[in-house]
Formats: sequence, structure tokens, C-alpha cells
Amino acid sequence: MIEQYKSRYFEPSGAGVIAGSITGNFHNINFSFRNRFGTLYINKYLSLYSGNADVDITGSGKVLFKSVRLKEKSAKFDKNGTFDFSGEIFENKNSKKEYISGNFNAAGIHLISEKPSIQYYAAFNSGGKISGELENPVFEIAANSKKVEIYNQYLSNVNLLFSLTKSGLNIKKLDGSYGGAIFNGYGSLNFGRNNNNYDLRIISSRINIADLNFKQIKKYRIKGNIGVNLHIGGSFNLPDISGNAAIDGIYVRDYSLGNADIGVSSSNGRMALNFSALKSSLKTKAVISLKKGYPYHFITNINLLNINYRKTRFILSGGIYGSGKISDIKSSYLFSKLDYVYLKHGPFFLKNAKDIKISYMDGTLKFRGFKLTGGNNYFQVRGGITPKQYHIILNDRTDLWILGILSDKIINSSGFITASADIFGPAASPRIYGFADIERGLIETSAYPSLAASRIFAGLIFDNNMILLKKARFRMLNGIFSARGVIRLQNFKPSYYNIAAGFNSVIYRKSNYFYAKINGNMGYSGSNENPVLYGDVDIKKALYDKRINLSSFLLSYKNYNIVKSPSAIAIGTFNPKLNIRITSDKGISIKNNIVDTDFSAKLHLIGTLYDPIIMGTANAEKGEIFFRGTKFKLSYANLDFNNQYRINPSFDIAAATHINQYIIRMNANGSLLNFNVNLSSTPPLSELDIVSMLALGAPTTSVYAGSAGGIAASEAASAIGGGVERSVTGAISSYFGFRNLSVSPSYSVVTHSAAPQVTVTKSLTKKLSVSYSDIVSSQSSQSVTLTYSLSRHISVIGVWENNELAPNNSNVYSEVGGNIVFHFRFY
Repeated sequence: MIEQYKSRYFEPSGAGVIAGSITGNFHNINFSFRNRFGTLYINKYLSLYSGNADVDITGSGKVLFKSVRLKEKSAKFDKNGTFDFSGEIFENKNSKKEYISGNFNAAGIHLISEKPSIQYYAAFNSGGKISGELENPVFEIAANSKKVEIYNQYLSNVNLLFSLTKSGLNIKKLDGSYGGAIFNGYGSLNFGRNNNNYDLRIISSRINIADLNFKQIKKYRIKGNIGVNLHIGGSFNLPDISGNAAIDGIYVRDYSLGNADIGVSSSNGRMALNFSALKSSLKTKAVISLKKGYPYHFITNINLLNINYRKTRFILSGGIYGSGKISDIKSSYLFSKLDYVYLKHGPFFLKNAKDIKISYMDGTLKFRGFKLTGGNNYFQVRGGITPKQYHIILNDRTDLWILGILSDKIINSSGFITASADIFGPAASPRIYGFADIERGLIETSAYPSLAASRIFAGLIFDNNMILLKKARFRMLNGIFSARGVIRLQNFKPSYYNIAAGFNSVIYRKSNYFYAKINGNMGYSGSNENPVLYGDVDIKKALYDKRINLSSFLLSYKNYNIVKSPSAIAIGTFNPKLNIRITSDKGISIKNNIVDTDFSAKLHLIGTLYDPIIMGTANAEKGEIFFRGTKFKLSYANLDFNNQYRINPSFDIAAATHINQYIIRMNANGSLLNFNVNLSSTPPLSELDIVSMLALGAPTTSVYAGSAGGIAASEAASAIGGGVERSVTGAISSYFGFRNLSVSPSYSVVTHSAAPQVTVTKSLTKKLSVSYSDIVSSQSSQSVTLTYSLSRHISVIGVWENNELAPNNSNVYSEVGGNIVFHFRFY
């Protein structure tokens, strides 16, 4: 039986158990088998599957497939697919023909190409039925896949409804999404004895070009939408394709190229393409032979093609002819003749002196008649490039706007460049000899628009594989720069730098609150992979006058981490190493609501541009520090940058002030993330009295003399506690050291109302703490508690309370009191 039905689609084998009985005589045999296959294989198409089957063969010859279950056995899929089938094979007693009837379901079945030249991948879910004569069954199948990959292009949500026989495939429905657009298809594939043929139609509208997975599309940032209506017919080996495609809103590198129309037709092994774009000013006709190598030829007519590209207007007329084989595009032949070339940028223009001819044949590129002139401008190219040799001569005197054509990073350029260069030698290592002079130049880049260079006068010499910058002078950041150096080339690309520049009176501004005037010199050296930015900078004058909210600043500083992980920096990002020394002789001024002083500095900036590290010191010898309206005279302030992982300087600050007959001294040291404040006075006072003097202007004995002192204590607690009555948040409390922050329900016996009570406690020194409590309601009630630990067992507590009985503050009273608390610890 196996031999009888053996074909390229059906070649079964298996292993398992067969049990049954055979009865009767020689002329009349009855049998009944029950087969359980432990494994079941069905030809090479299902060689990646294994499974089991429960099959009965009855005495009448009927074969019952009670259960056939297959599973993919490959280890390269995350989840292997399954295939289930049940049905029967039986004989029609009248026609004596065998028939099959059954149903199947498949989940997660993978389709993957075995040949590298044919790339496809999909995971399908499907279901259907099989019926009809066993020799020619009919499959009715519905299938869907979330993602299908064909030649690196991705289709999503693909749905299929088709029928399959040994003579053909009839696609009733095909739809899905490609390039952000819905596509539809239908048709048939017929399996003939000698050849197979197509009869398919594919329709789609507004396919987004930018979503297609082609490198050239990504590289040149091509955008647009395509509508497609194609018919595919003919044989498998030589299909005929006809139809059209329309592209609207074409952009290349953010420049509009308008709309385009493409017509396709093929027959008798030839495909014809007709392409029209830019209001029919660009027309191309091409013919491709559908045979080995795919020979082609095309002709393009250009009729006053008008393009605005990077603020430059181009007008071209002429033609391009080409032929060759698509399979070997490098051996193609191209020839162009441009009888009109016109370029205009602002008041400057260039146009051809005679016909420009450019040819490419056998890998050799040649230029003839390539000379553009306009006023005092000209640009000329002569010579050619072979696969093994360069021999190009360039002569140029043009405005620097030409740089904007060569690079999209140049957003503004002007001035004149005069250059002459002879490029010759082996293709692997060509040599360049010549010069270039720049006069009154201006260059502004998109990457650093604030670093525009103006009044550029420079001289360059091309000597073999080096560019010598013999002299350059320009203005940048309101200062004057002079530079010299050398750039080594490899295949026309810079491979090593050694450039040094000196500068004077450079002014750097950051918003409206910081500026610096600096002198010095900078250098850039090394390869593309390992560059170093070095130099010496002398800060003549710098001013920072931005007002600071100290609590917000410290909180943001704590969360700020200047060190970036390497993974956060994109590969290829300009990130040179740093080796810059910064000095200033009392030239750095800080004048704001916190401090008024002048710093001297000796700093060393190292690390990299994205991971900078500051080492060194900064010092101030005099100045003023402000606290809640109190002015402290600064004795000294020393900052030491000694952390190799983040910018977190340690500091030591000493200051003093006079309050009445007392001299109050303050010393702060540590870092911004962990610091200590020590207070002392002459004549000597306790820490509690010193804090009271700073906050209230009087020692503690005066604070508790009456309610007036209590009101001052409220303001003092507000200042010392950082204004917690205005803004109490978990983030600020956790940073500034509040030991307790709570919100609890409270009932006021004065106002006879319930309202939430906010209480916060902060340690001011090791012995002194302040607690502020506020019942939040229209009739507010506040209390401030100062606690001073005299010893381990004794604390002095001062309390001030303020209550408002009415919203209009018509009845307000305040109380001041104090207690001595004894602490007994039982341990």
C-alpha cells in the first residue's frame, strides 16, 4: 500500500505496536488491526516532526485515524509547533475508489527556508479539512501569522484562506500589513506536468517607505508613501509582472522630491519599467531580461530638473544611459551627458562652460568637460579613477557655501576658498598634493551652532597623506583663535589628528546667570578611536549670580550623578579623553543670595567628555555669606575636588558675624552630601543660646520672657527647619535629616473641629532639635518645640503655641512655656 501511494508528498514510516487478528479461508480473509505508533514520520517535508498515532484498520478495509499528533522536534524555536489530525480512509463500494475525510489543526508551525538564497520565516496557526479522492484530495485551509519575514522584509497579521490540490493552489484571500499599510491579494498557482505558473494580483495603498527594512532607505532617510497594483502571471521560472506603483511625498534627507509614478510590464522573458518623477522633468525607461544575470539597459531624460537642496538651487538638463547585468552591477556601463548645469546659492552661482560628460565602464570613472564658472567662481574636475589607480585634478575658487552641499552638518557657510589638488596613486593608498586657502570664512554646524567660526583666514597644504594646517586665524565665542597642526589621512578619511590652538578674550555665556572670560590654549590629538582633548585655560573673570533655593539645590545635587555608564553612550559618539588644566587668580565670582566672594582655582579636568572628572582645589580668602538676613564675614573657604567618580568636592568654610555684643563663629566642613556645622561665640555661649541668637537675635533667657519672644521663635523655627510649614515632602525630609514626618488625625478643643496634623522633627546639632506641628484647617493651630539635651538623662524643652479662633484672625492668642524632662532608661 505504501508503494502504491508513495509520492513526493507522501512517504510514511514509523515505529510502534500493531495488534489484530486475521480469520477466514484462502479466498475470503477477514482482518482487524489496532495500531499504536510510538513515532510517525511522513516524508522529508515533515522530517522535523515526531509524534504518535492511534489508528484502526477494520475488516472492511477502512482506516480510522482516531488521533494523529505531531510536534516539531527542533531545538532552535522558543516553542515548538503542533499538528493534530483525525479522519478516515475508506472505499466507495460503487466506484471502487478510495476516499479520505478528516480535519486538522496546527498551532505555531514554523516555515523556514533551507536555502540561503531564498530567505523566509513564519510561524503559522492554521486549521482546515481534507476530503475527496485519496489520489487527489482537496485541502481547505485557513491560516494566520503574526509576523512573516521575507528577504528581511516584515509582514504582520497575515491571514490566508486557500484550497490546495495536487494540481494547484487557489488563494481565495490574502491580507496583512506591510510598511504600515494593508495589502490584499488573491489568485492561483497551477502545478503543471512540465511547468508551474502564477496568476496572482497584489494590491496595497500608502506603504510607508521609511518603515521598510532596507539599509539604503535608512542611510539616506528616504520617506514617502507607495500605492501598488500588480499582477503576477506566467511560469514559476519566468513570471510576467505588470501593473503600476505611485509614490507621493518623496523625501531624501529631509528634502522634497515631489511625486513619482512607476509602470511595470513583462512578457516573453522581458520586463519593462517606466519611471516618471518631479513633474515629468525626470523620465526613465528600462528593460530587464529575465534570464541568467538579468541583463538590463536604461535611458534617463532630464529636462530642466529643478531641485532646492540645502539652500542651493540646482537646474539640470541632459541624459544618462546605462547597461549591464544586475547580478554584476559593478561591471555595468554608464554614460551621462549634461548640457545644462546651474547651481545658485544666495548671490553666488555656477554653470557649465560646455557639455559635461561622465562615464563609468569596467570599474573606471572618467570626467570630461567638468568645469563650472560664474563671476569669480569656478570649479573644475579632470581625470579618472580606475579600480587600481587614482588620477584626479581639482581646481577651485568658490564660496564656502559648497561645504553645505558636501555635508548636511553645515547649516551656514560663506567666504572664499581657493584650492588645487592632484590626487593620484594606488587605490588602496592614494596620495594628495596641493593647497587650499580660506579667506573671510564663516562656518556654522548643526551639532554646535553656538560655536560658529567667523573671519576665518587659513592656509592648508596637502602633502602625500597629510593635511598641514600651516596657519589659521578665526573668531569664535567673541574671542580670537590661532591654530596649527596636522591631520593624517587614510583613504581620504582623517585617521590621526594633532592640532593646537591658542585663544584670547573668549567669552562663554550660559543663559543670563553665568559668563566667563578666558585665555589659554587647547589641543586635539590621537586617532579616531583614542582622541585626547588637552590644554591650559586661565579664567580671567567669571561670574555666577543665579539665586539659589538651597533645599532644592541640595536635593537635586544628591540625585545628580555625572558619571554615565558606557552603555548610555552610543557607539561612535564623539567622546575624547580630557586633560585640561584650569587656573584662576581670584577671577571666579559668586554673587547671589547665599554667598558673595571671589575664588582662586587650580583644577585638572580629566576623564572623558561624557564622563568628566574634576581634581584640584578652589579657595576664597574673603567675602560674605548670608543666612536669613544675617551677614557673615568669610574668613576662608577651601574646596577640594578629590573624588574620582563624581563631582562632589569636600569643603572647609569659616565665617563670623556680630550680634549685639557677641561674636558668632561658624565652621562648616565635609561634602555637599555629608557635612557638619559647628558654632561658637565670644563671650562663650551654649549651643542653644547661639542658635537662639542667630534665629531670634537674643539668647534663650529672652526667648521665654513673653509672647513677643514666642512669635520670634516661630519665625526662627521656620528658618531653621527649612520652611517646613510651606512645603513638607517625603523626599526633602529624607534628605535633610528629619527624624520623623507624620500626618495624623487631630481634634482641636479650641475650634471643636477635626483636621489633619502634620508634624516634622529635625536635628540641628547633636544636642539640639526642633519640632514643628500644624493642624491644617482654616482656623490653624501651630506649635514649635525646641529640645536641648543637657545630658543623657536630662533635656530642656521650650514650647511656643499659636491658635486662631476665627478665619478673620479676630481672636488670636499665643503662649510660651518650657519644661525640664528627665529620661530614665531601664536597660
